[in-house]
Amino acid sequence: MTDAYVRSLDIFNPSKAKPVSIIGCGSIGSFAALTLAKMGVQSFHLWDADSVGEENIGCQNFGWEHLGKLKVEAVRDILVANSPVKAENVTCHSEFVTFETRLPRIITIVGVDSMAARQLIWSKLKNKVPLIVDGRIGGQVVRVFSVLPTEEYAEYYEKYFVKDEDAYQLPCTQRNVAYVANIVQAIIGRAVRNFVEVGRVEKEIGIDVATFVNYTKG
Repeated sequence: MTDAYVRSLDIFNPSKAKPVSIIGCGSIGSFAALTLAKMGVQSFHLWDADSVGEENIGCQNFGWEHLGKLKVEAVRDILVANSPVKAENVTCHSEFVTFETRLPRIITIVGVDSMAARQLIWSKLKNKVPLIVDGRIGGQVVRVFSVLPTEEYAEYYEKYFVKDEDAYQLPCTQRNVAYVANIVQAIIGRAVRNFVEVGRVEKEIGIDVATFVNYTKG
């Protein structure tokens, strides 16, 4: 095992790491991917059809050198350049998930922009994967749901699906900021660590980052 992980072996042992699928490589997925790679996850499936635009530089884990590049390929390159992950262990899917998409049955991180996309992913993966972690950002408000393949977790998660038209719409200039995305990726990394190491995750963690008022639902 590489010495890259020597400082964190007793927190997360890379030898226990499982492959991870990240659906949505924007504010949540681009940061979460690198955190998981630095923790010791070695194998990834990345899903996103978008390319990096200038508007993404400020709140996503991309630099100017990634402009115009597919997000999945940019994230792959970031992982290879900044962690022990090898390019051949990163599968890039330059597509959005549709009804025809076949998703791998592995730990899945959801970082998509709409409730409709979340519900579609859920219809494909409900009780079929070991863990789903769904990160949601609305300005400075964060909600992260972790879902194990049990009816208890499924029922809790399903309570928090709403129609996109009923969701609160923030102005474009208030939708995200880098430090909030980094808090979300930290919670996601913790959820994966706790699942792998101790087999336990909270159903939901919520934080109002502006005030740091927070809650946890067991």
